[in-house]
Amino acid sequence: MSIPAFTAQASLYRTSNSSRSGPEFGGLPSTQSVILASATCASPTSHPGRWQDSMKPSARLKDMCDFGYDYYKAEAGTMKLINRNHDDCDAIVTYAAGQESWHGDWWLWNEINCTNNMKMTIE
Repeated sequence: MSIPAFTAQASLYRTSNSSRSGPEFGGLPSTQSVILASATCASPTSHPGRWQDSMKPSARLKDMCDFGYDYYKAEAGTMKLINRNHDDCDAIVTYAAGQESWHGDWWLWNEINCTNNMKMTIE
């Protein structure tokens, strides 16, 4: 049985608070500016990573990204981040939240890769 690949995309936007925006000042016509960064994550595998922890996998990923650690050993499962970066962190948390599920313990793909070379594994 083949499991389709899913992707999640996170984008960061900059807005202008200046009253001097718009074409007459050489700016953009609206206060919404350009996309500064964009990242996409997907799983290249259909193998489960089982997870037992006080946090669900997406919450642990967010915590790892927010507090800057790349390794966490849970009661069941070890999560590792390789090449952690801000843009991919936003995307991987979104992707994981949409992919994780509960079956007596947490389940998430055992590998997730993102466009800016960040990788997450659960062993």
